[in-house]
Amino acid sequence: ASHDIWHLFDGTVISCRINKLKPEAEIYEHLLQEYGLQAGDTVFIDDTPENLGPAAGLGIHTIGFVGAAQCREDLLKLGCLA
Repeated sequence: ASHDIWHLFDGTVISCRINKLKPEAEIYEHLLQEYGLQAGDTVFIDDTPENLGPAAGLGIHTIGFVGAAQCREDLLKLGCLA
């Protein structure tokens, strides 16, 4: 199913365009710098556990995606959704 959520995001990072890959820390550093983000105010969601560690190591909040309901609940816990 397709979800109309892209309007919620201010930008994207496409690895092949910047020659950086997950789980290398450089891709997360690029994201923070490119969009002027503070790690503690940023949430990274991914369904691959190996990709979460490096982001968390930079202080980014991480959510291991299992399903939409679980992800929504985790976003609520972080105060990202009302």
